[in-house]
Amino acid sequence: MTALDLAKLRITPEILSLIAEIDEFKGAWRALGRIAPDRLSSLRRVATIESIGSSNVSKAQN
Repeated sequence: MTALDLAKLRITPEILSLIAEIDEFKGAWRALGRIAPDRLSSLRRVATIESIGSSNVSKAQN
């Protein structure tokens, strides 16, 4: 593996934006690990209910 020449490294606004998105995702992922089990269970229940509701709306439109 060759060394990275930092003097030639160009960080474009697009690359910086992608790095920021990754950092934001990592923070959110870590936060999920600290959610209390009862809160996580509640969130899972809400997500299931919303998914079922969305599925029923989709079927009704067809």
